[in-house]
Amino acid sequence: MGRLLCVDFYKIFRTKFFYVVSLILVGFNVLISVTSVLAGLRNYEKFAFFESKSGAWSVTYANFSNIALLLAILSVLFLCSEFSHGTMKNIATKGFPREFIYLSKFFVGLSCAVFYLLLTIASSLISSLIAGGNRLPSYYSLPSNLALTLLLTLFFLAVYVSIALMIASLVRKSGNSLAIYVVASTLISFLPDLLDNFIRNTLNWDFSISSYVYVRCFNEITQMGIVSNIPSADIVRYVCVGGFFLALTLIIGIYYFRERDI
Repeated sequence: MGRLLCVDFYKIFRTKFFYVVSLILVGFNVLISVTSVLAGLRNYEKFAFFESKSGAWSVTYANFSNIALLLAILSVLFLCSEFSHGTMKNIATKGFPREFIYLSKFFVGLSCAVFYLLLTIASSLISSLIAGGNRLPSYYSLPSNLALTLLLTLFFLAVYVSIALMIASLVRKSGNSLAIYVVASTLISFLPDLLDNFIRNTLNWDFSISSYVYVRCFNEITQMGIVSNIPSADIVRYVCVGGFFLALTLIIGIYYFRERDI
């Protein structure tokens, strides 16, 4: 496993799309952060209210959604490039267990998630500080539950990596995999809300399917982390939902990666 990780890290750092995705992520973060600061400075009352809620971190948390999308794209491109260039077959013929090969890709993706998380924090806060200066210093104050929010965010970024790798391992074509990922993500984003409306309005049941979908949980983490302490019941729900989707997609991805010819 250690040798596979070294090889995979070497490969991904040599790819152009790693640096392209990184630059796009920084560009999005800077644009959103600077725009938010400048808009707030034009409307002081709104900005002062925003300031009291650690506004810079609020924008930073919002930028975490950029990581999820670009990290999934990176994971798909990385795995599919291995199939298209024939390097995956060369690795498999060297006797490495296929589950180790797959998990190596996952751990590389998880490492990229850590890097992108730190990159987003740095680019968002630095650009906000440059744009706004020190005119409103409490705008940059640390949220009370920063560590918990970052850990939960990283946990769900691992889910996004696992889902992207599962799709890539099933389809094995980068274009098709990305298209399927985008369509699936779009459906998962709004279909549970439609089902919730049907359950509440037609069946008169007090139950929410969307609360147990990883997309909603990830969005709640980035929103609730800035305004209040996250309730214990919600933390348990996030861990259970994220753990379920992570385990399910890893099992499916590893199974089909082992069974299908490379």
